[in-house]
Amino acid sequence: TIRAIRSQKENNSIFVIAMSMKFGEGNKTEKRLLLGVACYAYDDPTKRFMDYLGLKEGDFDDSYITNCYSGKDECEYTMFETYAKNGEELIPLNKYKIPAEIAEELDSKFVGVPKETFEEFIEWLKENLHDFIRREEAKELIKKIQGNKKRVNQGDTYIASKLGIETPTSDIGKQEEPLMIQMMKG
Repeated sequence: TIRAIRSQKENNSIFVIAMSMKFGEGNKTEKRLLLGVACYAYDDPTKRFMDYLGLKEGDFDDSYITNCYSGKDECEYTMFETYAKNGEELIPLNKYKIPAEIAEELDSKFVGVPKETFEEFIEWLKENLHDFIRREEAKELIKKIQGNKKRVNQGDTYIASKLGIETPTSDIGKQEEPLMIQMMKG
């Protein structure tokens, strides 16, 4: 059984409760429970690009940020494009070419699971977890989660197991980039 819902506050987060049950002999039942937050762990850099370019809210309806390469391994520049809406159609307004070294400073920053998202997840668990396990068990489990407040990245768990190292954890709101990203950066 799986229950998932998109965060009401953060577009990029999904809350999940998943449970499997294995029925044994007699009345013996083995339950496995997974609780988690799945999210895109980088912030939206649009406001930083707007500030750099001197743009204000209302100057455009939509925007796209694109890294541009010209046969090189490294990003040469970033294009910030603005659009106006005409019904369902987006009409190009302007294209701003930003040098790569400046764009790198403005670009998305790793934020992991923000504290606000974790708090919303806890509230959602309080409303839903009792559908999977007894109410008292749910209350105890939620208290345990609130007391721990450590984040674990599933990809880190997999990579750490293959490398024979301890799985990295961090406090919510103080995450480091996942192992895979750290390894790719060198």
